[in-house]
Amino acid sequence: SLTNRFCMVSVASCNEMEVVSGELEERAEDFSEDHMLNEAFSGPGLEITPGEDAQDTLVNNKQINLPLPILPADDRLLRKKVLEPGPPEAPSPAWGQEVTLKMQGVLEDRMVVEKDCKLEFVIGEGDVNQALEECAISMRKDEIALLLADSQYTYGLLGREPDIPAWAPLLYQLQLVDFRDKPDPLDLPIPDRIRIGNQKRERGNFYFQREEYSMATRSYCMALDVLTTSTRDGRGSAAEEEEEVNDYRVKCLNNLAAAQLKLERYDEALHTCRDVLFLDPNNVKALFRTGKLLSDKGEYEEAMETLKKALKLESGQKFFCLNKGTKQIDIVRVLIKNGLLNTYFGSEYEKMADFQYKGILANRTLRWRH
Repeated sequence: SLTNRFCMVSVASCNEMEVVSGELEERAEDFSEDHMLNEAFSGPGLEITPGEDAQDTLVNNKQINLPLPILPADDRLLRKKVLEPGPPEAPSPAWGQEVTLKMQGVLEDRMVVEKDCKLEFVIGEGDVNQALEECAISMRKDEIALLLADSQYTYGLLGREPDIPAWAPLLYQLQLVDFRDKPDPLDLPIPDRIRIGNQKRERGNFYFQREEYSMATRSYCMALDVLTTSTRDGRGSAAEEEEEVNDYRVKCLNNLAAAQLKLERYDEALHTCRDVLFLDPNNVKALFRTGKLLSDKGEYEEAMETLKKALKLESGQKFFCLNKGTKQIDIVRVLIKNGLLNTYFGSEYEKMADFQYKGILANRTLRWRH
């Protein structure tokens, strides 16, 4: 297998690494997959003898002493080979700094599945897979290295559709082009804030689709930190910029509420929904969620007023169809359960209560006239 044919070294302590090196058959002059795979698959194992030209290190939590949670020491699932070291005096990036990498990743069958000549991310913010974060922090500027990463540090059980299968190890060739302190959002122009905020939100969506809801929540919160129009001098932004940023904040807040609901953090989700309604009082998603959460808390009067507004906005026309999704059915359940259907929607709706289990819960088509 790919992992069994790549050389590996051990680590002595958090601050000391066992260094083994030797002559490389070729220099890393490009990022071709042939070069990468030849380097990884050069026989049953690379024969390493002490020397000064190259360096092999195992990258893991114990060696580089990162403040990462639940990382086993010496798990040997990340293996790094320096092809071209950076200058000895060149510094390495620190936790929380922004790095620029030249990167290419291939599967064992030599298929290129990741490639970016200017990959920028902040170490520790989860914008890339964990393997890339851990390798980046171990590199010096201008260093070129191979990284063999077990699937547990990349895309794991789910893989990444459509090109990375489940449990697939990846071989990366990386070059640390540059690094710098993470920019303060207040120092960025509004278009850059929107760009970075959307990248964070999309990463949150990636985690949400993988049912990694805690990571999704974290990404959404970081997106909201960036999506602001605040300035250092306290002066307001142009009305157009305010509106655009608020539109993106609403999207992000709705996504955050969905993740919080998946984590059963209901009070936080209610607070987030109210943040949405502060920016967009007619946001139907937030109204539905707020009404349902208020009902679950026993605050039926406010819940029904909120749900009534949501239903009217949702329908938009003179008819409202119950079988378009579970959220409408859930609302009707709440209304009937608490005897509030007639109170909040009129006698014509009360007649439909007989369909509580015959029609509504069976998801039949029922059209109610407003």
